[in-house]
Amino acid sequence: SLIKLPSGFNGSLTSHGLTLRAVVIAGELKHHGQPKGKALTPGSYFSSKGAAKHHLSTAKETVVYIRTDGKYKVSN
Repeated sequence: SLIKLPSGFNGSLTSHGLTLRAVVIAGELKHHGQPKGKALTPGSYFSSKGAAKHHLSTAKETVVYIRTDGKYKVSN
């Protein structure tokens, strides 16, 4: 599914499936598990196995493609 995160988003993506894959489609996403200060740009991705909580933030509106075999929740 596609999710649109607003400019200034500071929150989390919690996954409950066996796998989660996320690809940045537009904008820039800071995944706080990446090296400090590195933003993910279009075409960049992150993934996880098992239940996980990803801390995310955006400076501008960002679109992310999420693929998972379970449920997920975006919260701020």
